[in-house]
Amino acid sequence: MRNRKTKANMKKKMMENGVSEVLSYIFVFAIVVSVVSIVYLQVNNLIDETRDKMKIEGLRQSFKRVQNVIQLTTYSDAPSQTIEFELQGGSLYLENRPVFTIMVDNDSYNITTGSLTYSFGDYSITYENGGVWETYYGEQRIVGEPRIFIHHRNVDNQTIIVVVITRFNGTFSYSGEGSLRLDFEKKNTSIDVYEFNGNLRIYYGNSSYVDKWEEFFQDLKTVEGNLASIMVDTDNDYAEFSFNKLIITTYLVDVNVVFM
Repeated sequence: MRNRKTKANMKKKMMENGVSEVLSYIFVFAIVVSVVSIVYLQVNNLIDETRDKMKIEGLRQSFKRVQNVIQLTTYSDAPSQTIEFELQGGSLYLENRPVFTIMVDNDSYNITTGSLTYSFGDYSITYENGGVWETYYGEQRIVGEPRIFIHHRNVDNQTIIVVVITRFNGTFSYSGEGSLRLDFEKKNTSIDVYEFNGNLRIYYGNSSYVDKWEEFFQDLKTVEGNLASIMVDTDNDYAEFSFNKLIITTYLVDVNVVFM
């Protein structure tokens, strides 16, 4: 009788050990699967993040090239320039906005500059009135500064301000994949020269990059030692300059798209 009980207990113990060993294997396997899954997700996220960063850096360089090409179009004797562009799943569009207001003493001019933008996901980059600006997850940044210059002539103590305005002519919107060619052609140039002691105001409140325009003008005060007595009104979104001579050059540029 005792031998039967002993054998039964041994058999029961062996079954319990077997179940325990199976559960241990399952538990270890679950841990391994969990670790592998976490590592896979982290690596996958890292790959996606790296790919997005490379894509964004490529777009920055492309828009810097756009800025250079437009400068060649407007400043050089070759009024037509082209650049190739990859859509890469995003959207490229040219809008008939924003409007900047230029005020020289009591004379006021509203100028629609147009803006060329590429966007995908939470990232967008824009060429607007000579500058390149970007937004990434709500954070804005200046990529390339607009064309506003201050020169102080020591020989006669004169402050000269040069404002270059680039106006785009045309509107379009393209999305998806594929290569296209952007054609830039200078259509018109106007130069206004003011040779008297006066004040210039530039209103930038219609821009999508109000804070960055403000930052640019604030930095311009520091870089130039505030030779033009620059004052930035953050409530009314304008910058005011004092000048002895002012040159405003406006370029009208046609933008056309050709799919390749």
